Amino acid sequence: MQPDYIVFAGINGAGKTTLYKSNLWKFSSTPSRLSRVNPDEIIRDNGLNPESQSDQLEAGKIAVNQIRRLFEKRNSFTHETVFAGKTSIKRIEEAKRRGYRVVLNYVGLKDTELAIERITRRVEVGGHNIDPELVKKRWASSLNNLAIAKQICDFVNVFDNTDYLKEIAAWDHGTLCWWGASKVRGEWLLDSLLDE
Repeated sequence: MQPDYIVFAGINGAGKTTLYKSNLWKFSSTPSRLSRVNPDEIIRDNGLNPESQSDQLEAGKIAVNQIRRLFEKRNSFTHETVFAGKTSIKRIEEAKRRGYRVVLNYVGLKDTELAIERITRRVEVGGHNIDPELVKKRWASSLNNLAIAKQICDFVNVFDNTDYLKEIAAWDHGTLCWWGASKVRGEWLLDSLLDE
């Protein structure tokens, strides 16, 4: 049976964990039990400090090792990422080489200001902070990676979480197969596609 590599991507504060918990992303063939790689959970589960740069790097190293082991065992799993680095695309390409079905679930917002506002609210209730300048920097990189990934992944589902979580577009093996009816929601996605 073909293993699944299911990616939850989007900048900080977009709602990746919200999407994961919603089950909106599941296919009928999605295994009921999946390993999950999420650097934020690694920080929490290992008693690391989410404000510490070195602890964030340590969580990243642990995540990379977890992914490596899961690939070697050919286990299906989910992975949460801001999707802003070069390794995001390389990891998808590696999964494809290893025979994985790759499903990307991308969560976006109308702008970086909303992401920063949500991060501020998260901090107020005990969550971790992210430097606003880093959020702004990751915005374009993450969308650029989405543009590349939609040509590589088996399936790409794009969700807008500006007001509430709603699927707005889907690609099947690089071909746009569905576009949501709402033109206002997902303007950020349309803008990024026009920039290609």
